Amino acid sequence: MSRLKQILVLVASAAASAGSAAPPAGPIIILSDEYGRGINIGGQVDARQSFAPGSYAAADLADAFKKLCLDTAFDPAALGGTASVLDLVPGQIVLASDGKTPAFEQGVLQSPAARVSIWTGDEAGLRKRPILIRDRGALVTSGYGPFKALGKQCNFDAKLSGLSSVDAFVMRMSADLGAQPAKLVAKGSYADGYWTLTGDVRVSFSAVDLNKPAQLLHVVAQVIPAKVR
Repeated sequence: MSRLKQILVLVASAAASAGSAAPPAGPIIILSDEYGRGINIGGQVDARQSFAPGSYAAADLADAFKKLCLDTAFDPAALGGTASVLDLVPGQIVLASDGKTPAFEQGVLQSPAARVSIWTGDEAGLRKRPILIRDRGALVTSGYGPFKALGKQCNFDAKLSGLSSVDAFVMRMSADLGAQPAKLVAKGSYADGYWTLTGDVRVSFSAVDLNKPAQLLHVVAQVIPAKVR
């Protein structure tokens, strides 16, 4: 399905669910779909909304992402050795078992403003759980399955103050990655894009609420086969 068609699905789904309250917020796992969009799994809320806004220089965010998500080579064990970056500390997020869906545990590094995790592809504890995706100005509330995570991945999510423009962030990311963006879209309230690297690795980012006091950032490194890209 094309990105445009998916956005239309998101809008329609959000409109259909507007009259019903979202389930109470609980533990939320954040992964990424085939487009690099963040998927909140375990509840139909954006987990980043509960973060406390952090103030970080654009260069520090980009450098931290490289150290956390590329230098660790998608190895969850290696992630633990980077805990001091951005004052992150080790933690654990657990989705309780639900019917035939087993419990799911995810080791993370987190602070009040940010969260980082590595996922290696185990979906057993994710199927049919409620999900929410934020795609620019659209939302989707669905179940895990029609929308799902793809590829080994390292996700970096943050709530920020002071990211009204992504120019400095994109510039530093390009320097750290040694590549220019293959795609970049920047509007008044949102920005997104991606870089393609060797080894079928794609780095994607999306930033929303750029015109609000607190901005939400999602960055992911994923192993994406060329036929999917």
